[in-house]
Amino acid sequence: MWRRKSFPTRFILSKQPIFYPAKPEPCVGDVLEIGPGNGEFLCAQARVFPSKRFVAVELKPLRFRKLVAMIQRESIKNVLLIHADARILPQYFPEGSFEKVYVLFPDPWPKPRHAFRRLLTVEFLRILAGQLQDGGELILATDVQEYAEWVDQGVDQISALRRIEGKETGGGALPATPQTFFGRKWRSQDKRILYRSYCKKQEITSSFPWSFPESPGILGGGSF
Repeated sequence: MWRRKSFPTRFILSKQPIFYPAKPEPCVGDVLEIGPGNGEFLCAQARVFPSKRFVAVELKPLRFRKLVAMIQRESIKNVLLIHADARILPQYFPEGSFEKVYVLFPDPWPKPRHAFRRLLTVEFLRILAGQLQDGGELILATDVQEYAEWVDQGVDQISALRRIEGKETGGGALPATPQTFFGRKWRSQDKRILYRSYCKKQEITSSFPWSFPESPGILGGGSF
């Protein structure tokens, strides 16, 4: 008989994260991306908005090393990379740190026995709600309808977050950015990309002049 498992949070939180560049004092940021994958979206936005402080958390060591190499090669100065599980964020960033959080194409772990590995659990959504500024925005992109609905159900359990209706497929536009690996992959398979936007407490007051992409293919990211 299959017995429900839980994510090994205690072990994950005991691991020492790696920062690039070196860990700042204090840790600060304006925009957070969890699971930046190959880094195209992260680097494109960092170049377009040089005054913004971007933070990216990547779990997989090989991807982290590639991201470091990309940041060095392109001489990008406004990105802080962290090799760790994103559940460690409250240990380093105070509440209300970020105006936007991106989770682009997280691994949906579709099999029931693997569901405990999903990132956007109710518990983690509460962490992200704490990390967002009042009026801040959590943005999800996924190609899996069931995963999007599962996240919606989790958000419904968190009083600090609410879903922004009418932004599931776009509304506003990002500056032109390159297609990324997962964006290209899913669209080449004719998969529908679903977008979700969740706001903390009040209408969005972000100083960013953009929101969701209307043009297909400009959002992408990595699994986490």
